[in-house]
Amino acid sequence: MQGARDGRRGISSASPWRPRARPPSARCWRPPPRTPPRPATTPGSPSQQAWPTAALPAPPLRRRAPPGKCRRSPHPRRAPPPAHPKPPAVAPSKSLPRPPAPIALGAAYTQVVNAASGLCLDIDNGVMANRTDVVTVTCSGAETQRWTLDSTGLLHSSADPAYCLDSRGDTDRGAGIWSCASVNGKNGLNLLFTVDGAGAIHPRIAPDFALEPLAGSEGSLLGFAPAGAAGDQHWNADPSPS
Repeated sequence: MQGARDGRRGISSASPWRPRARPPSARCWRPPPRTPPRPATTPGSPSQQAWPTAALPAPPLRRRAPPGKCRRSPHPRRAPPPAHPKPPAVAPSKSLPRPPAPIALGAAYTQVVNAASGLCLDIDNGVMANRTDVVTVTCSGAETQRWTLDSTGLLHSSADPAYCLDSRGDTDRGAGIWSCASVNGKNGLNLLFTVDGAGAIHPRIAPDFALEPLAGSEGSLLGFAPAGAAGDQHWNADPSPS
């Protein structure tokens, strides 16, 4: 009975049956798991709603300030204005120099400055005596450089008010000083002068002439020339010493 069964299987009783060996790759291989296909659905269908989706995090809540307490943040590029703005600072005004002015009648003693040279009318070497010449020198505020014009027309020297400017009775003799008391004598007209609005000093003996320096240099003598618009015939009063 046993021999008949073995004959049907084709296996002799002399050689026992052994199963056929498989290669290692055949023993380890496993088919990949099947993933069910995602059904095609339309938006809003029950199958789409049932399909699992990843949950998104909820947006953070933004707190709002209660009404009436909101404050706007200042502009990042502009500083907030002060509560009480300060008025702009005003720079102190500088005192401007006084414009040139002629010798004023009855004014205090002032320097008499030539408009062309900037030199002052002075008494030569400071000698207070009759026949002393007058000259133009650098202004220094000395008493011999300060003069005043009285209502009579006399130009008194501050160094000695008893001496006044003298025209010497002619236009070609130059100018100097003489005793003011001589104004009451026969040659008193030599000591009288008129100063116009331009600062020209006119002698009463020759009103069409004006006092001017004979040169524009230091120590120049003075004389008289026909009045005109020349700057060397104009004299300015400067009350402040140099």
